Amino acid sequence: MARSTTHGTRRWITGLAALLAAAGCQAAEPSSEPSPGPIRGWQRLAAAPGECTVQVTDDPAELPALDWQACPFAKGCEWAGAPWADRVGWGFGGLLSVAEDDDRIYMTWSRALGDGAWETVMSADDRPIAAWRQRQGEPCLVGGPWVTPGGDASLVVIRRDLEYAPWVLHASPERLARAPEVAEFGAAGAAVRPRDVSAVARGKLVLWEQSGRFAIRDLASGTTLRPGTRADPRSPDRWMRPTVPGKYGVLYQDEEGGVGSVRRIALDGRDELVAGGAASFDGVVADGTDAAWTRATGPDGEEGFADIELWTARSVGDHLGAPIRIARLPAGPRPLLSIGGGWIGARFDAHDVRLWRIADGADQKASRRLPTTDLEWDGGPHGLVLAAGQAWVKASLDGHPGNDVRHLVRFALGELSAGP
Repeated sequence: MARSTTHGTRRWITGLAALLAAAGCQAAEPSSEPSPGPIRGWQRLAAAPGECTVQVTDDPAELPALDWQACPFAKGCEWAGAPWADRVGWGFGGLLSVAEDDDRIYMTWSRALGDGAWETVMSADDRPIAAWRQRQGEPCLVGGPWVTPGGDASLVVIRRDLEYAPWVLHASPERLARAPEVAEFGAAGAAVRPRDVSAVARGKLVLWEQSGRFAIRDLASGTTLRPGTRADPRSPDRWMRPTVPGKYGVLYQDEEGGVGSVRRIALDGRDELVAGGAASFDGVVADGTDAAWTRATGPDGEEGFADIELWTARSVGDHLGAPIRIARLPAGPRPLLSIGGGWIGARFDAHDVRLWRIADGADQKASRRLPTTDLEWDGGPHGLVLAAGQAWVKASLDGHPGNDVRHLVRFALGELSAGP
């Protein structure tokens, strides 16, 4: 098998570089434009390191709200455009995070303001409750905030000129911009470049740092596990996708010789194999309750694998239950997976996104599908988010740069059409 797992992971990880890139294409459908101008009440983010100039607002009533309207191409669908994109040359950024907690739906998204400035907005039931601003070239970058089902929100603050692990701010969504807790990872001599995705749930914080490196912090005890230092060049690569900790611990992926295995690690250091062997088990995602991954066998050339299956396992107390095969997938490259709310999503390409309901059981013959339109669908856990009975997805215009997102779209999962 060719070594493709690492490439796939790097391809879909939504890093901060994507947020700061530049592109220019026409907006799809202008509407009433939220003002990107100065907002009164902005101040420095006090919880960030002293040299950081990230700004927050204490007047969320002045923040822009997305203008959700009925989609013209599907039932049970709403979309929101980026009317500022014509003026600044860029639409939404790489951030999309959605979670339901206590019957409220929290969502975070980002947009370009022009002149190298970015704004990140957090909403509760579509009402803005917090925002962060920064300008390209300043000493610090922010990743997130990321919201977690049944858990807190987290925001990663990274020093662009240093290669040690960042500050992670965490709190309830309502408190994140005002009075967060702070977790610091690493030290000045640590040879690691941090990433921007983290998750907090059940008192555990997970931070994906670099190929072969991730960290798990128990917030109550302050203890940290950091497996996968790769001190031995013969050791396997270890990959942490953005994943939510569960009672069973945290799932991650090993890769050795191009063959992937799914493992779980508990806070007491127990490290166990979940799925491995002759096949390659890849793309593992988890929402704290359910997990999913692919099992691939056969040739791994330019056309991808000959046999690919989608597997899932559910949390049972402090361990994962027996894995079950959900469906056989088309031969070819392995899809980018998402999971949430009892559903699994798989993006095969920009116009082929399929979803399965876990409760429908093993060996399902049909999947739900996102409609085929002149939009290109994003994928991965923060391009296609499954939460609150909906599929939330970033969409760019067909034929335009895929990271210049001009619409956010949400589909009622129960309204999606079934297909083979």
